Amino acid sequence: MRRLAAVTPLAAVALLALACTPDRSTARTAELVGRHDAEEHSPAEAAPTTMPVSSVRIANCRRQPRVRPNEIVLTCADANMIIDRITWDSWTDTGATGRGVESRSVCHPDCGTAPRLSFPVAIELSAPLDGVFTTLTKTPDGGVSEVLPIPR
Repeated sequence: MRRLAAVTPLAAVALLALACTPDRSTARTAELVGRHDAEEHSPAEAAPTTMPVSSVRIANCRRQPRVRPNEIVLTCADANMIIDRITWDSWTDTGATGRGVESRSVCHPDCGTAPRLSFPVAIELSAPLDGVFTTLTKTPDGGVSEVLPIPR
């Protein structure tokens, strides 16, 4: 019984030491999560250097047109439907194409507390008027395209 009593505190100390020792995989995971959060929620626009410079923009909900935004809010009143994590394949004076993740509330039982659905979409901006794209076409992977007007 004395041997068990002597071993128990040592085992507890060993377990405590293991729990408090930084794990490289945990630190790496925290680093990646932090980097992902910073990139995903960064207000900066993605602007690959290989794309030609274009003066045509897309209006946002604040009516501040932007070039190659990383997020487009499709429902300005409540931000219920957005496309984020956008990567642009092309951006010219006549149109733009890219891919992103659409996120929307299912609004059941109500939009404020309902879960959100997220799925990948291809996007195309077109119909520039006075330097601002006026049409967005979004196509879910394997789904049907939907054409939306973009408020200017």
